[in-house]
Amino acid sequence: MNNEYKNHLAAVNQDSYTLQDVPNELRTPEICMAAVNQNGWSLRYVPNELRTPELCMAAVADDPDAIRFVNDEQLKQTIMALYNID
Repeated sequence: MNNEYKNHLAAVNQDSYTLQDVPNELRTPEICMAAVNQNGWSLRYVPNELRTPELCMAAVADDPDAIRFVNDEQLKQTIMALYNID
């Protein structure tokens, strides 16, 4: 873990909206989860390929209005994960 990554992670832990300033190549599942756990609306700054069912559930659990940032396929995957449907 390099210093730039650590600095971005620390910033996101203090203010989830700084996720929008994190370069895409440094937006990891760890940084994105830290952001949505703090504020579900931060999901809008999470790249689609990192929007796992767990991450989407964490965002919506924090703020139900964050559902607006979950697309149909992600919503389907999240519901299936929630109910353990394969």
